[in-house]
Amino acid sequence: EIYATVKKGEEVLVLGASSASDALLDFFSDWEKRVTAKGIVIRIIFSDKKTEQIEQCKQNKFNVRVLPEEYMNPTEVNVYGNKVAFAVFAGDASTSYIIKNKRIAESFRHFFEMQWKIAKTV
Repeated sequence: EIYATVKKGEEVLVLGASSASDALLDFFSDWEKRVTAKGIVIRIIFSDKKTEQIEQCKQNKFNVRVLPEEYMNPTEVNVYGNKVAFAVFAGDASTSYIIKNKRIAESFRHFFEMQWKIAKTV
């Protein structure tokens, strides 16, 4: 959905990329290449334990910062346009959903910016 709706030069904010998503590394590798080729701007806050994926994202010219793993949870939040996409990584109970609401997207954008300020640059 993100790839299909976000246009070249637009930004996607990713918060909470934790070790819970390790089972989907192949999917994320493909996704990263596709959004890079399309010219989508990505700012992402990772768990500091995600070293392999951090390096891969840096090679794709993503803006990457890290927080300690204990700040993470099994839910990744993606903010783009007037939407917030949630990916909950919980084994067999994993799920994802999207909320389309400008006010909610703005509140998550604000939360992301607060986290971005305290996250470490890698």
